[in-house]
Amino acid sequence: MRLFPVLGPVLLSRGFIILVPGYGYTLCCTSLWIRASAKCL
Repeated sequence: MRLFPVLGPVLLSRGFIILVPGYGYTLCCTSLWIRASAKCL
């Protein structure tokens, strides 16, 4: 249980590294999709 204070921030930063690019990718795809559908309309 002594390892937990060390593992906490590591896991947090790893989750951050995984989540942020995914969020940016989703945002980019969404904006591209909106632009494409606006052209179609």
